[in-house]
Amino acid sequence: MNYPEKLFKINLNQVSLALERLHLPSSKRIEKMEKSLKDQGQISPIALHQSNKEYMLIDGFKRYRAAKNLGWKSLSAVGIQTNEYNAKAMVYLMNQSGSFSMIQEAVLIKELVDQDGLTQKEAGILFGRHKSWISRRLDMIRHLHPEVIENFLLELIPPGVGPTLARVAPCNQGDIVAAIQKDQLIAGEINLLVDLYCKTSDPGMKKSILQTPRQSISILKQTRKKFSWFKKIQIMRSNMEKFEQQIFNNRQKISENGFEILSCKVSDIKAKLIEILPIMQKEGIWED
Repeated sequence: MNYPEKLFKINLNQVSLALERLHLPSSKRIEKMEKSLKDQGQISPIALHQSNKEYMLIDGFKRYRAAKNLGWKSLSAVGIQTNEYNAKAMVYLMNQSGSFSMIQEAVLIKELVDQDGLTQKEAGILFGRHKSWISRRLDMIRHLHPEVIENFLLELIPPGVGPTLARVAPCNQGDIVAAIQKDQLIAGEINLLVDLYCKTSDPGMKKSILQTPRQSISILKQTRKKFSWFKKIQIMRSNMEKFEQQIFNNRQKISENGFEILSCKVSDIKAKLIEILPIMQKEGIWED
């Protein structure tokens, strides 16, 4: 990739937005940029790649949209000489410290590999990443339904849950997304919902889960909490039995009085642990 050339003014009508799909700005971010342009003017130039006698925007999509909304006719720009797939990669490389999401990374990588013919190794070198980083994003994006990807790009689904939704068959992802949006679930809740959905085999139960997602998540949390307490008590009982066996194995090294005291204490603790289980059942903390 070559370094930017000199600064120049560009008429906004001359700018091509062919690469905007790779870094689509949300309406909120455009509004924020509008305020910045009104208050401070243009602070940094947009970056353009000249291809087939047109100027293709590779950095500054928010600035472009905000300037258009404000009625501006032109912006300061720099031209970057590079090839087609490097221009696409620069959309990411010039924005990776900011608002580039995992889904946007995956969309870009898929296009470079599937359309431009790069190998995963070549894509990794281009992005300065390991091949496994490229592979994970390709695997995710290839398991997501196109409409779900569009929802991610429009920021209608919390970022970061792409790998979670990719666990669901593409034909069912739309139903999951509808449930997410209906109850406005956050990332942690989405992970629990998908986990519950994937572990449920009955179609009727799956439908019920998606009809009342937040309630289903609440039940799952309570069940896990109950199981967690039960499991902890079982572990404590097991440890006490091991301790009791160690005392017995080393009884010759312990005084007769000390052996009796330790044995009584261990037996007492085991009895208390056994007594706790019916109480937990009665209070609804654990159920058979």
